[in-house]
Amino acid sequence: LAWLAATQDLPPPSPPPRDPKDPKPVQPVKASDAETIWKKTDEAMKAKSLHFKTSIKVTIKGEDSEIETEAWFKEGNRLKATINGTFAGTELNLTLLSDGARWTLLGAPKAIETGAAPKSAADDLRTAVPKGGFFLPGLFTCIQRSNTPDVDLAGLFTISDLKLGKDAKIGTRTARVLTFKLSMKNEQDVPDVTLWIDAETYAILKREVISTATGEHMVETFTDWKTGDLKNDMFELPKE
Repeated sequence: LAWLAATQDLPPPSPPPRDPKDPKPVQPVKASDAETIWKKTDEAMKAKSLHFKTSIKVTIKGEDSEIETEAWFKEGNRLKATINGTFAGTELNLTLLSDGARWTLLGAPKAIETGAAPKSAADDLRTAVPKGGFFLPGLFTCIQRSNTPDVDLAGLFTISDLKLGKDAKIGTRTARVLTFKLSMKNEQDVPDVTLWIDAETYAILKREVISTATGEHMVETFTDWKTGDLKNDMFELPKE
């Protein structure tokens, strides 16, 4: 009845007192905060150390695929990423490693020699995740590592029509819901993307992609999001 009180120049009724046992309430947001939420999500992706897992279910042209990924990032261009599952009929068991200066790809169909890591390899992948999820940017980073072809990950994805929807629940977490159009370089399709962001930590909880043009449907669920320190030795490359 707040609108009615306002028309009568009366203050709106006070909310009931909060039970101290209840979890801390999440503050409401305005539609204009979509850009702010996006920026805070980008900042969360740039934590000094970051770990998460994703489970992906994809349907393309009636064919279903399931992929599991895991990623570890640490400042200094350190990166470890695993991609396991089947995509478009191809079995994937890939591990990408960067110790900051050099990187390698394990599990590729052909042997990949260890080489110098691009200075922004890990940061480019972090930046791409809110836009393109982890699986596709991660896969393209692996393609970049195998040099077939050279991929400009930083310029691969662009978004438009960013909007803030109604809050939702993902498990026990309150999520801010963002929607946008996703454009990918050299692709005509512009699918609709929904992104669920943890309202307190700005961790990505879930991502859904729907393309009416191709019939593609992808759901990517993020779990085990942690920002605790990671030891450098987990990014060490195998001895040659």
